[in-house]
Amino acid sequence: MKSPEWIRENDRAITIYRAVTRHLRNTGGGDRVDAEQVAVYAHAMAEYESISADLSRVGYMIIDSKGDSRRNPMVMIANKFHQTAKDQSKLLGIDRSFRLKGKEKQTGLGKTTDRAGRLRKIAG
Repeated sequence: MKSPEWIRENDRAITIYRAVTRHLRNTGGGDRVDAEQVAVYAHAMAEYESISADLSRVGYMIIDSKGDSRRNPMVMIANKFHQTAKDQSKLLGIDRSFRLKGKEKQTGLGKTTDRAGRLRKIAG
């Protein structure tokens, strides 16, 4: 899967893009996803990592011009990138907790249950 042109400017995003496409190829999920979707995920993760590192260095609270302390505006931007990455990981099928939610409905015998927890009849 070839990466889109717009993501090639960000080295960290390219690294994440390649790791995700390798993971999807190894797990057999690469044919169901779009290169743009993987690129959006990689870009969001790279930006989130970068902003998080800056926030760790600068701090989550800043002093404004009046001398009052308030939340750094970069926190909201970091949250946006984190939410985008989280949403895209669910769509790509690489979010572990999202995958495990689908397995919660199975019993030890592998038979799926309905919403009320009753075993469904399996046509056989």
